[in-house]
Amino acid sequence: MAPWAEGGDQSTQAARAKRRYHGKANWRIVRYADDFVIMTNGSGQDAAQLKEHAAKVLATVGLTLSESKTRVAHLSEGIDFLGFHIQWKKRRGDRKWFCMVFIADKAFTKIKQTIRALTPRRSPRPLTDVINEVNAALRGWTYYFRHALAGRRFSFLRYFTWRRFVAWQREQHRWGWKGVKRWLRRPNGSWNTITTPAAVLFDPTKVRIERYRYRGNRIPNPYDLTITA
Repeated sequence: MAPWAEGGDQSTQAARAKRRYHGKANWRIVRYADDFVIMTNGSGQDAAQLKEHAAKVLATVGLTLSESKTRVAHLSEGIDFLGFHIQWKKRRGDRKWFCMVFIADKAFTKIKQTIRALTPRRSPRPLTDVINEVNAALRGWTYYFRHALAGRRFSFLRYFTWRRFVAWQREQHRWGWKGVKRWLRRPNGSWNTITTPAAVLFDPTKVRIERYRYRGNRIPNPYDLTITA
């Protein structure tokens, strides 16, 4: 942590600007448990050297980098971290570049697999029990990802989950679409959500999407000895 400790050559904005002025790259580590990302404003060669240095540091405590999960990438290509896909790209209709945070494809595929596993078409389980289990999975997943650009995926997840329940109930009751319409179709032609007297299927689109507030160095960390609580 020496570069960011008080008096370190990357400890202040002025110090980092001085390094940039002299052609040196700055870098930062973002870590959660045993997952981490090292970010640098240097070249690809600088990034590769940081990767080698990280491998040497880990080797001193008997750890190694996962070859399948470790790579050097420019942010314009995007990276996946903790289920999010982070990418530097232009906003639609704007020439400026922005760092955007999406839901990673792998995380989206995983929640769909979870919903499929909970709603097999030949399941004899009570509808209320399945709704409650699916709700728990959806609620936790959507609240975790509510800081991403998640609107489209939340909307698709609502549709996907609704269709899974409809397919299951059609199989259970030997319904055609007329049976489904009698069950869920409103007089005005719109569709009801899946409900029982004791449960209502969770709607992912009702989760408010909140953009992440950049806090930078104000985020507490275990290396900051000035934190008292």
